[in-house]
Amino acid sequence: MNMLLHHVLCLILHVVSSSQYGTETIETLMPNVKVVKVDLRIFTETQVPLLCGDSYQDTEVIWMKDSEREGQGNQIQVKVEEMMGANYSCHNAAGDYLNHTLVLVQDIPSPNRTRRILEKSHDADEN
Repeated sequence: MNMLLHHVLCLILHVVSSSQYGTETIETLMPNVKVVKVDLRIFTETQVPLLCGDSYQDTEVIWMKDSEREGQGNQIQVKVEEMMGANYSCHNAAGDYLNHTLVLVQDIPSPNRTRRILEKSHDADEN
């Protein structure tokens, strides 16, 4: 039940916090790993919801990113810009590690965006 509630909250937060273009989606790849899928030609930033854990609802939680304080509370929103994913860890007031979430950014091109694919010449392989 708690997991269902977490997914519903994440979905609501995603809809509310979508970027100005509304082109990104946030998916949970596996526990503690979220993937923000975007078209990088138009994506600039978005808010990603992080939850330390259901068992930490009544705990003072501090979020860290690269040894710097990122926020406070069991659930926070972090700003992800362009390809700048990160690893966020949550700690109690004494500084003890509680949990973490890895946020990754994946470029998903729009349907009308073309890609150049370069192939190695077969003639070069023969030399």
